[in-house]
Amino acid sequence: MPQHDKSMNQHELEQLLREITTVRIGIIGDFCLDAYWILDPAGEEISVETKLPTRAVSTQRYSPGGAGNVVMNLLTMGVRDLSAFGMVGSDPFGLYMLSFLKSHNVETPGMLTQTGDWSTHVYCKPHIGEKEENRIDFGNFNLLHDSSATALCEQIGEAIGNLDLIVINEQVQRGIHNSSQFQSLLGKIISENPQKMFLLDSRHTPEQYPGAVRKINEYEASRICGLSMGSKGFLSDDQCNRAAAFLYERWSRPVFLTRGPRGCLVCDNTAVHNITGIALQGPVDPVGAGDSMLAGIAAALAAGRDCVTAAMLGNLVAGVTVQKLRQTGTATPEEIVELFKRTG
Repeated sequence: MPQHDKSMNQHELEQLLREITTVRIGIIGDFCLDAYWILDPAGEEISVETKLPTRAVSTQRYSPGGAGNVVMNLLTMGVRDLSAFGMVGSDPFGLYMLSFLKSHNVETPGMLTQTGDWSTHVYCKPHIGEKEENRIDFGNFNLLHDSSATALCEQIGEAIGNLDLIVINEQVQRGIHNSSQFQSLLGKIISENPQKMFLLDSRHTPEQYPGAVRKINEYEASRICGLSMGSKGFLSDDQCNRAAAFLYERWSRPVFLTRGPRGCLVCDNTAVHNITGIALQGPVDPVGAGDSMLAGIAAALAAGRDCVTAAMLGNLVAGVTVQKLRQTGTATPEEIVELFKRTG
């Protein structure tokens, strides 16, 4: 049976939030943009060329997604020393991504541009009122060149000595992790730096990168362990307990098994620990909650905290962001402490 761990107190939480301001974290992954285009039929006209009605955008806004959302969560929590490693295309969206990161003082020498066979990952979401129309995606046909994979891993290798922790984000099927060359070179970096902590959150390749600590949700765990999610769409407590122990034994590294509103299980070399979910009032929006959880875990581990404490912080960060509706939210230190005071 999993151990139920007592929560930290408010003083310990506030001390941790102060300490994470000095940690140095690298983020390797799929840097994406979420584009929100608000359509207004009042501005439509008939195209002279096609004789078809146009679609008029009244307002537009862009926010980082994927690895970019992890960066934004870390920045909002107070982490100031961040380095980004990824690939963009030679397109306006890529220029926007680089400009955005630089404007937030994120180190970007590791953000490279591939001029052919690569488009910056963008998810364009047209809305009419509250209704989202068909999404338009860029980057679904990307092919990372071997030379790009090599150059990107050279940047990672040069920077790694100055980092306390490295987050590995994999979120899209045609991203940097789709390259066998990149996988091989990054795997070599991990094996050559056993003193460094690598924290992997991978949607499609969770078995890659031996030596990494893993954050994995129960759906991903069910696929690897051959478990049924059941009619309710989630694993039972016993299934999660067995899955966490199995994955720890399989990978020989700590495992964070996230369960949405039901909290998180942590399996390390001491036991399986149960971090219960936070009871929230009112509607919630789970979009981006996994990135928020990951950022909280990463910040605490980089500050030298144990895995249980890291999961508790991740739980709080995600608890703040899911209450921010129709947006990929982030959590400030003040919001994290306030949620702790309300629910702790």
